[in-house]
Amino acid sequence: MAADDRLLRAEALYAAGAFAEAEAILVSLAAQTLPSREALLLLGASSIRTGNLEAAIDSFKRILSSHPGDLEATKGLGLAYQRQGRLTDALAAYEAVLQAAADDADTHVNMAVILRTQGETAKAISHLKRAITLQPGLAVAYLNLGNCYWDRDELDQAGAAYLQCLRLDPRASRAAMGLAGVFQAQKNPEKAELTLRTAQKFAPDNAELFAHLGRLAYERADDNEALALLARARQIAPDSPVVLHHAAAIERALGFWDQAETHLRHALEIVPDDSDFLLELARTLSARGDTPAASGILARARKLYETDPEVRYSCALAALADGDLTQGWTDFSWRMKTRNYGRPRFSHLPKLDEPHFGGQKTVIWGDQGVGDEIIYGSLLQDMRHQSRNIVCEIDRRLAPLFRRGFPELSFVERSFQLAAGIAAEDEAAAWRAAALAPALTGATRQIALPDLGVWLRPGFADFPRHAGYLRADPERVAAFRHWLAAWRGDDRIVGVSWKSQRAGIGRSKSVSLTDIAAGLPADGIRFVSLQYGAVAADIAQAEQQASRRIAVAPGLDCFDDLDGLAALITACDAVVAVSNVTAHLAGSLGKPTGLLCGAVHPWYWFRDRADSPWYPSLCIFRQEREGSWDAPLAACARWIERT
Repeated sequence: MAADDRLLRAEALYAAGAFAEAEAILVSLAAQTLPSREALLLLGASSIRTGNLEAAIDSFKRILSSHPGDLEATKGLGLAYQRQGRLTDALAAYEAVLQAAADDADTHVNMAVILRTQGETAKAISHLKRAITLQPGLAVAYLNLGNCYWDRDELDQAGAAYLQCLRLDPRASRAAMGLAGVFQAQKNPEKAELTLRTAQKFAPDNAELFAHLGRLAYERADDNEALALLARARQIAPDSPVVLHHAAAIERALGFWDQAETHLRHALEIVPDDSDFLLELARTLSARGDTPAASGILARARKLYETDPEVRYSCALAALADGDLTQGWTDFSWRMKTRNYGRPRFSHLPKLDEPHFGGQKTVIWGDQGVGDEIIYGSLLQDMRHQSRNIVCEIDRRLAPLFRRGFPELSFVERSFQLAAGIAAEDEAAAWRAAALAPALTGATRQIALPDLGVWLRPGFADFPRHAGYLRADPERVAAFRHWLAAWRGDDRIVGVSWKSQRAGIGRSKSVSLTDIAAGLPADGIRFVSLQYGAVAADIAQAEQQASRRIAVAPGLDCFDDLDGLAALITACDAVVAVSNVTAHLAGSLGKPTGLLCGAVHPWYWFRDRADSPWYPSLCIFRQEREGSWDAPLAACARWIERT
């Protein structure tokens, strides 16, 4: 067969998706003394498709050796470098293309993909907008634009970009998954599921869609459907790392640790030493109680990815949970560079780098959730003598409690929030222009509240014994005591909180109120709800099945009115709670508290301890195995009887 005929045959095979067959023909053509440019171009493209990246690079370089500046070969070379992970070389190739052809929309998109991975999101968006201007129907540009806005937590813009991608290409399943993620983040799981179900009409055998639907089913507590959807995803694509990751994460959450480990180790055979899979494997082994094996996996991940924030933060949490506070606090600041952290506050000011203030005003700011602000707020006990040099910024719901607890310190409520897309060089000007509390004026340094731990809590001996450091409003406490007195008689009042709504791990931390009501003593005990959220159905079911009343304080919003919740806690004789804000409030107020602690729990409850160095009034009752609360409830019942 003549060379021209073989080239035509290779072109037909390539167009039909038979890339390996096309590559085999093109290799023989490339072996000729003077192969045509067209044969080398198609060989490079075919080799990229088959993953033979070195062969692709060689083909494109052969073209460029005889045709310097050839745009198609330069674009191909950039793509091969990009697939190989040689991002600097890929960027250089793409920049060369754009210097010669600034209107090449595909190259703008490829540039943006690399810039996004390097954290240059603003530059990536600029390239994507240019690509859309040049080629308004380029669906992939909208997909990547949505990804960039997602990274910046600009959900409305991300959703609009994903939606436009789907309008241009209804088969763009990744855009559907992105849009579903936006709806999930906006607390609209029904729209998320509808988006994925619609995408399935165009891609009925897309395993990742089944996996994402499985995660949604898990989050709405339909475990059987979740497992069935994940099984279907694995049946379609047994070697898909994305599917294996979803399956393992949900199996870990449901306590199926052996299955999760099997899927993670299979994934690591496909993508050896992938950091996400190593971290998920460490979490799974830790949840199963195999701490030495989990530590070994984390050590391996840290050796491979010394500067990866996700790895370093995971290592910090493990060290802290194990009681290695010195190492744990040292690595804890890596959390600020992780994917889900968001923008640190006051980062235009230099960070406090030693535990001495030297007369300079320092902003101490709360980060993470409200419960975290309460637990780390205990560090402020050590800072009272520096009151003139400190201003603390906290969640508005906590402000009255902290002001009563630490009257020497100055507190301001968190208000001003930087726009997600503001450039770092504009940050200082934005803070200066903001209408901030006067107490913040003149601050020259800043530090996140938990980062004080490295100096103030280097060991367990450094945790102070206290009877509570926050203070409830005495008038509201008296009002709640008066309300409770009307029906308590000689009985003790136990406040109960049974649910965590924290994304991802809330279910594993939560207990059925019916189980609590049936498992704790009935004689001489009356329950009052301390639970936030819509819980009327939970209370009605527990009252019917356990035959005991659970009082609800009239007019109290346990989510927004934390000062009122603290007053009600103070009016109780004891508290039983899962790991949520209520537990932190009760411990910080010095109230006797029984903590029902899941097998998977935040690091600050440490491992295997029955007490809490953070809260001396708190006793911990731990699950022996995931999913069963019988043992902790029985232990908590004995504690109540003797408290």
